[in-house]
Amino acid sequence: MNTMTRLAVVAGLALMLAWGVVGTAQARDGFYLGAGLASQSASGDLDGEGYYINADGTKLALVGEIGSGTGLAWRIGYGFGENFAIEALSTTTSHTANHDIHDESSNATLSALLLGVRLNLPVSDNMELFGRIGYGGYAVVYDSYGLTGGVSGSTFVVLSDTDVTFSGSGTGIGVGAELMLDQVGVELGFTSHQATLKNISGLGSDGSLDEGLSVNITAIDVIVSYYFR
Repeated sequence: MNTMTRLAVVAGLALMLAWGVVGTAQARDGFYLGAGLASQSASGDLDGEGYYINADGTKLALVGEIGSGTGLAWRIGYGFGENFAIEALSTTTSHTANHDIHDESSNATLSALLLGVRLNLPVSDNMELFGRIGYGGYAVVYDSYGLTGGVSGSTFVVLSDTDVTFSGSGTGIGVGAELMLDQVGVELGFTSHQATLKNISGLGSDGSLDEGLSVNITAIDVIVSYYFR
């Protein structure tokens, strides 16, 4: 059982246990703020096998394959009645990145910030289902790993003190359930992100990739929120 699955199972059991002991939930009008845990994985062009040319044409970065990682999540939003809210959802997780061409690995950080709307569907006095959709900003930071060399690139040198960042934008769509305990909510959410990372920095000069990296990010979060009403 992988990390994401374990996190989902534990959160689901906690929701079911708490559901049996709480009272009636209140409407979610107003401001809310929450924090919790997240697990993320990425696929697509982050395959550990590609070189990408920096803007000046003389420096290259090796994109590492990112496995599952865990970290923190937070959200902030404003509710308009019990069915609609606008919110920001942020997840930042730590990973091990495998650079297959050179048989190397490094630490990496994957970040997603989704700004959008949330639709809520109450199914009982203290439980609701929800869907969210929005526009996001995304970044992958490879810690202390980079390559230099000519465009033809027969020789490369590992730069042990250089962090390489790929960043860009995309969209996210998610579903989940939230248990309402008066002014406190416990959320179990699943979000799928589709991002294009076109910007590259950390190799001496910032630049952009012509086509960008197409990245699919899957996230599971467990967030405890407080509703200021």
